[in-house]
Amino acid sequence: MRMPRGIKTEFDKVKNGRVYFKVRASRLYLFRVMLKIARQNIREPVLALLIFLFAFYWLARDGQKAQ
Repeated sequence: MRMPRGIKTEFDKVKNGRVYFKVRASRLYLFRVMLKIARQNIREPVLALLIFLFAFYWLARDGQKAQ
């Protein structure tokens, strides 16, 4: 199975016979996931709008934080 483009995995460690991985998601991937969730809630327009607005706020806020 192939990982989506926005998710990166890397080997972390082996402890007690278990393998651990570090999983990281890009901001754009998480933004797209939030928009998909908003589309799934389209029957509740107020909730969909709030999720949509939060997604854009989150994207803009993280962009400000990175600078």
